[in-house]
Amino acid sequence: MLRCMSILVSSGLRKPYRSRFLFFAFLFFSCLLRAQTDAIPVAGPTPAPSIVDTMLQRADAALAQGKIFSPDDNNAYLFYRAARALDATNKRAEAGLNNILLRESADFRSELKAERISAASRRLKQLRNRFAGNPLLVELEKELRAHPVKVSPPQPVLEPGENAVVINAQLLKKRSPKLIASLRDIATGLKQSHQAILIFAHSDADARWVYQVMRDAVPDYRIRGDIRIGPPKIRFLPPLD
Repeated sequence: MLRCMSILVSSGLRKPYRSRFLFFAFLFFSCLLRAQTDAIPVAGPTPAPSIVDTMLQRADAALAQGKIFSPDDNNAYLFYRAARALDATNKRAEAGLNNILLRESADFRSELKAERISAASRRLKQLRNRFAGNPLLVELEKELRAHPVKVSPPQPVLEPGENAVVINAQLLKKRSPKLIASLRDIATGLKQSHQAILIFAHSDADARWVYQVMRDAVPDYRIRGDIRIGPPKIRFLPPLD
């Protein structure tokens, strides 16, 4: 800028002709514009995000998608923990983990309210493993202990019906000793009444198992009957001649 001004003074003011004046005026303003342009700072390249920032971005994205604890290699808890491991004082990572704990605690309380005690217990166990020592877990433990546990009455092994008894499907599947005892009692009664039976079960194998248990209970008597596919039960028929 100063060099341009010196050229203007030393050359332009010697001969006050109009054309030379205009030329040097143009030169002056060109120098002024160039000086202003040189003064504008040039932005450098955008710095690459740090590993911590990358972890936090992935954590926020996973949380927004509901990926809190799964899948194992892509979830919010994993990435927030990784960010905090790299920067123990990172407030954003700590806030993300607290957010997860609060959301899981709300789900825990909803399960308690809906009487889903088993689901609430499993969730609390997971929180103990992931947030050990957090004071909020003490409150959740108290709420779980204070919640009344409703015990369902045991289902009967055999439920009487019209000319039939309904077999407990779960006990049949497990080949329960209680069911075996009840089937043996039925077999003993058939030996006295000489009634025929129809055995219903969800599979041919289950129906044949029922018949075999009853047959083994009275080896000296032939139980007459047949098997059918259907809800588990034994239907009693009149004696066959």
